[in-house]
Amino acid sequence: DGGMYYYSNGEEGKKFNVQDGVGVLLLNTAGIKWGIITGENNLMIQNRAKKLKCEITLMGVTNKLKTVEILAKKMNLSLQEIAYIGDEINDATLR
Repeated sequence: DGGMYYYSNGEEGKKFNVQDGVGVLLLNTAGIKWGIITGENNLMIQNRAKKLKCEITLMGVTNKLKTVEILAKKMNLSLQEIAYIGDEINDATLR
């Protein structure tokens, strides 16, 4: 649901969907590399990435397209060989 949670003690929470985790497990089993590129920078995302055995976790990214282009070059891939999934309108600008 994209929810962000704020608690009375001032701490922030974030919900992660277990169904996404199953999808990622299938990617890992198939040997497909995947990663997380986010503008956020917090421990919750790091912990989720670690639990899902994410090889590429980049946080605090302001220019996702540039970051994907750099990763593609490092991995010797074209942009056409990369699938990209966003969860916000600003992620739609990556084309």
